[in-house]
Amino acid sequence: MKNQSTVKNLLGGLQWALYMISTGIVMPVVIGQSYHLSPSDASMYIQVTLLCIGLATITQAVFGHRLPINETPCGLWFGIFTMYATIGVTLFGSESETLRVLEFSLILCGVFGFILNMLGVIEKLEKYFTPTVVGTNLLLLVALCSKFFFQAMTSVYGDGYGMNLKVVLCSVVIIVLTFFLMSTRLKAYSVLISIVVGWGLYTLLGLSTPYEMPSQLVRMPRIFPFGPPRIELSMIITSFLCTLLLVTNLLSSMKIAQQMVSQYDEVATGRTKQAGNCFSFIYILLGCFGVTGLIPTSEGGGFVVSTGMTRTKPLIIGGIIIAAISFFPPITSLLSMIPESVGYAALFVPFVSLCGFSIECLEGAEDKKSMYQTVGLSVLIGIGIMNVPGTGFTMALPAFLSTFLSNGLIVGTIIALIMEVIRIHKKEKEN
Repeated sequence: MKNQSTVKNLLGGLQWALYMISTGIVMPVVIGQSYHLSPSDASMYIQVTLLCIGLATITQAVFGHRLPINETPCGLWFGIFTMYATIGVTLFGSESETLRVLEFSLILCGVFGFILNMLGVIEKLEKYFTPTVVGTNLLLLVALCSKFFFQAMTSVYGDGYGMNLKVVLCSVVIIVLTFFLMSTRLKAYSVLISIVVGWGLYTLLGLSTPYEMPSQLVRMPRIFPFGPPRIELSMIITSFLCTLLLVTNLLSSMKIAQQMVSQYDEVATGRTKQAGNCFSFIYILLGCFGVTGLIPTSEGGGFVVSTGMTRTKPLIIGGIIIAAISFFPPITSLLSMIPESVGYAALFVPFVSLCGFSIECLEGAEDKKSMYQTVGLSVLIGIGIMNVPGTGFTMALPAFLSTFLSNGLIVGTIIALIMEVIRIHKKEKEN
């Protein structure tokens, strides 16, 4: 029995590792291209990103929230990195100088996190994450990601090319296979099996790119790969606003995971302060490696429900695998070749579970009339922003404002949070 449990945890850890790679590899690749990094530096950037994802996931699972949710590159910081890739040369002199400024900004975000946690701000915010706020956040997340899912699974990116029927066929096979596996004893490994089978099919259809063996077999990551952090006082406001928004996301993801896991297993609660401290430590670590910001991902909740892996042990093993393989360029290069369409198709079914859970959350709201108003306003504004071209904000607003106001997920969640704060305070006064 002990051997069976060990094998189950190892296979679960491998599945978590592949899940984290498939959700975390795209952003560092795009950032490397945006900053015109050399092939060696781009490979190094992917390496340190995987290392930080592994270490951050282990840190939160062991010392922080102790929930089965992984860390993944954050859309907010990804937006900041890509935005400064275009304006950073004008502001700071060069792309390498811009990356040094962003190292400083990430470290500053961690410092602000420690300060907010010491002042008790994070714990005070927790009570406002009601089913209405959590459900709204999930609805917006599903609306935001549905576009990326269908772009990847059809190979239609608005670049003038039609859909690739081979990619569509591969995606449909993976989705059907995942749904089938969900009803079998292999449910816990459905995503892992779907990625392996899908990748094989992708190769048979001639869609994969050839693998090139890196020259180095082992490579140690470098601290401050772009040079020491460059202090820029103009980034203080950006870092502070980022910290507030990311703390909001942290609490939302924790609440979602707690509610999902509690349906199947015992769940860790009362870990807000510890999670806040780990969040701060992680951001200082990210600044040291110049890696784009990470967040605990709400999508992980759907993955947990779909696979039934409600314990943190497989997640910790997955984090160890990710951190360990980051030292071996041949492995990281191979894993970075997992086709985007295969990864998204394999994660489609867990995302369906997430959508259903958002509706379940909203059904648990106390004040239904208030919930309808909050969800209606937040979702309408949030999805509306998602459909406005980013240039509509960057051309009219300062850089630090356009970064946040162009993010429909964040704006919609904050609107829902503000409306819930007003409702709760009004109710407390009446009582």
